[in-house]
Amino acid sequence: MRLAAAAAAAALVLAAASLPAAPASAAAAEPPPGPPWASPLAADHPLAGTFWSTATGERLSPEQVVDRAVDSRVLLLGERHDNADHHALQAWLTRSVIAAGRRPAVVYEMMETDEQPRIDAWRRSDPPPADAAGLGDALDWETSGWPAWSLYAPMAEAALTAGLPILAGNLPLETVRSLARQGAGSLPPDLAERLVLAADDAPEVQEGLIADVRAGHCDLMPDAMLAPMALVQRGRDAMMAAVVVEGLADPATDMAILIAGNGHVREDRGVPLRLEALEVPRDHMLTVGPLEVRDGAVAITDYLPPDSLPPYDIVWFSPRADDVDHCAALRERMKNKNH
Repeated sequence: MRLAAAAAAAALVLAAASLPAAPASAAAAEPPPGPPWASPLAADHPLAGTFWSTATGERLSPEQVVDRAVDSRVLLLGERHDNADHHALQAWLTRSVIAAGRRPAVVYEMMETDEQPRIDAWRRSDPPPADAAGLGDALDWETSGWPAWSLYAPMAEAALTAGLPILAGNLPLETVRSLARQGAGSLPPDLAERLVLAADDAPEVQEGLIADVRAGHCDLMPDAMLAPMALVQRGRDAMMAAVVVEGLADPATDMAILIAGNGHVREDRGVPLRLEALEVPRDHMLTVGPLEVRDGAVAITDYLPPDSLPPYDIVWFSPRADDVDHCAALRERMKNKNH
């Protein structure tokens, strides 16, 4: 394994050895999200608000979910970015593990690593921030392209109140551009080493990443761009994994929580795979994928790939934020643009 990855893993082991064991059990400190829902569609669906284990197919109680989250060392919480109920789930689990005595670093996909000095400066402001509302202003969130800061603030609020790290997890935009245009060789050697980008992915991982890129761009991206953009996805996941390991090594913490899109937290080709490359054992992680219900789909098998391992340990179902076909809208804009 490369030197930087080995050093990070060693720091993780030392941090783990110096910290007390997690509580064996923890009841949910507050109820999970439920009616009235923020998302307006299919609120009466029979799966809405339920948790399921993908390994056993069994329905889980909120208390069982919190217990599993408390027992993890890395908790990866997915989302559909514009579904407010998914953010409410992330906030509930973040608060619940802290209430149970765990001390997580909270890592955000939505913040780029070169923004970390701004986060740290905001925390050092005089007087100290009383809540997380001002962090959005410190990061110029309104111009970031992400949904409203009010959706993401509760997880930062929980970390701020408990005196825990808030970490930017994503690659800076300029690094993303270099990866897409010039490949991994364009990165500074220390960053490439930290991200373990020299090793090749298994063919099925690379194929999955390319399929994700193709679908995410509505089958409109030129074929020549698919592999470079898959490398960008891999680089982003690797950066988040490296920051998670950094958070684990902080003496103030005993776990890390990642707030990211569902595609990033999936186990087969997302951040968990990159964490394993940094020698974080798979059984130290728990992945939770919030999924929107579909009309007529009332079994969890309707939502999981039939020919591969489930992408998440636990799935949670919410109503739908909308029924907009974003790809149809994009194709229409492209057609009008070309005429």
